Amino acid sequence: MKLRALIIDDEEYSRIILRSLIQDNLASEIEIVGEADSVKNAIETINQEKPDIVFLDIQLGDGLGFDVLKKITYDRFETIFVTAYDRYAIQAFECSAFGYILKPIKSEKLINVVQRFIDKNQNNQQVSNDRLKVLEENFQGKFLQRLILSDQKGFHIVSLDNILFVRGDGSYSHFHCSNDRKITVSKNIGSYDQLLSDRGFFRIHQGYLINLIHVDRYSNDLEVIMANGESLKLSRHRKTDFLKQFIK
Repeated sequence: MKLRALIIDDEEYSRIILRSLIQDNLASEIEIVGEADSVKNAIETINQEKPDIVFLDIQLGDGLGFDVLKKITYDRFETIFVTAYDRYAIQAFECSAFGYILKPIKSEKLINVVQRFIDKNQNNQQVSNDRLKVLEENFQGKFLQRLILSDQKGFHIVSLDNILFVRGDGSYSHFHCSNDRKITVSKNIGSYDQLLSDRGFFRIHQGYLINLIHVDRYSNDLEVIMANGESLKLSRHRKTDFLKQFIK
């Protein structure tokens, strides 16, 4: 059965482009059942059509995409955001585990995001609402506060301050958090280095990304001791940059 999809964008040209890309690349997976160009129309269309997936532009003529999601009565669908926003928006989406597509839209990215939704179709609406709350606070605050991590058990909301360090393991990242909480996600450590390097995290080694507020001490034999007592190896060529950050 095909996914029932809505396209919500206040620019007609953008809707035409997205509709064309879906029809050309995802016709066997998606049926477009409607479009809307404003917050008001979007709310009415979603409640009437009851879609499986909504492609939602962040900036609409009469408000934000967030306004749509707050006011609908039918909410059992997944949202894929479409945006031309800057790096802060990208960080917010990455931290909130929502699918997103940047304008101008590329077919490869569209296919990838939709396929990820099909493979990991989540129907727990409380989880979806929690993800939306995290996305909105990260997006509007212009700085990241919380991170949503996805593993085999579902989604986990984690405050950045509660992350001690991340250990890389090939295509996996192991998050070591306060209270001995550990979460493993299928995303490499380099992705989180890019996401968190300007949020108080530092890559001390190819395999370790640490939260500087949880560093207890540094020893001269290239060991960084974390607040939980774990000793992590510091790469020699990163020592100078680490010390600059550590003694700030």
